[in-house]
Amino acid sequence: MIAAVTKSLPFNVRDAEKVNEELGADALPNRAVAVPIFVYDNDDILDDVSYDGCPYINEVEAARLNDDSVYSDYDWMMDRDREPIQKEYNLTDDFMDSLNYHHFETLTDEAVALDFEGAPEHETYFSDDEWELTHEF
Repeated sequence: MIAAVTKSLPFNVRDAEKVNEELGADALPNRAVAVPIFVYDNDDILDDVSYDGCPYINEVEAARLNDDSVYSDYDWMMDRDREPIQKEYNLTDDFMDSLNYHHFETLTDEAVALDFEGAPEHETYFSDDEWELTHEF
């Protein structure tokens, strides 16, 4: 609590009682913290990138996942990276046509992850411009 430490500070805290009341037990406004505190649990303890257990993301994602209008401004990105993604995963035209932005983005994420892990995805399937765009998904 600010009031408890203000006597020893070399400066004054304006409206210390009001600030204390608003903060409550939090260290910073709006429940902000210096490190992330996850309030959900992924199925796999070794999975440090998935957000599958987060109720908020699941709710928001479910509302947007199959709504093509949400991502329609970015259809050009799918068009530009279609050929290298299709070649990389040996996918049919019908399958590529069935992908919405979200599902296509999952493939681009996987390509970037594979490349990071040492598989030569960039050099094998993508031009430099296509690879840069793949990172933008």
